[in-house]
Amino acid sequence: MRVAITGGIGSGKSIVMSIIRQLGGAIVITDEINSRMLRDPDYIAKLQSLFPAAVEDGMINKRTLGRIVFYDKNALVRFNALAHPELKKRTDAEIEKLAASNDVVFVEVPLLIECGMQGDYDAVWLVKADEEHRITRIVARDLVSADYAKRIMENQLTDSEREKYATDIILNNGTYDDLYKRVKYLMRRLYNNN
Repeated sequence: MRVAITGGIGSGKSIVMSIIRQLGGAIVITDEINSRMLRDPDYIAKLQSLFPAAVEDGMINKRTLGRIVFYDKNALVRFNALAHPELKKRTDAEIEKLAASNDVVFVEVPLLIECGMQGDYDAVWLVKADEEHRITRIVARDLVSADYAKRIMENQLTDSEREKYATDIILNNGTYDDLYKRVKYLMRRLYNNN
């Protein structure tokens, strides 16, 4: 069984994945796969052909790339056409490895709906948080302005759009303990039903 963990930037997907790992779940984190991809010379060359200014000394400058794609819808479309299929291919390979020895694999997929991958999963857990919480988290984590954080959020689906595909919702406006209990409950229910 494949369970997608999705939600907007700053909603708390990473902390949910950390809890799942603590509780013994087999996890795949697409951000980690993406980080490896951003160091792959072949991928860097493809990206450089699209956005030369985003590559400096053979390395991707994520801030420059972000400024290019989050302020220009056409650039974002071109970037996604390159990045999403490559990330999906690498993610599927990781899932297959884990599925060989685990009945359930939890996969963090931030852009699940945007990439049209919701049909690849048996369940979709949506992590939600209100806008103020999300902006505060993004600013603190990424050391960016609130305006830049909002710009990223505007380029993603809203929670109400994501809810149409969610089998379960994890609200992350409260304490860590609240979040832990909700994730533990969902995991227990999932394993008991399989």
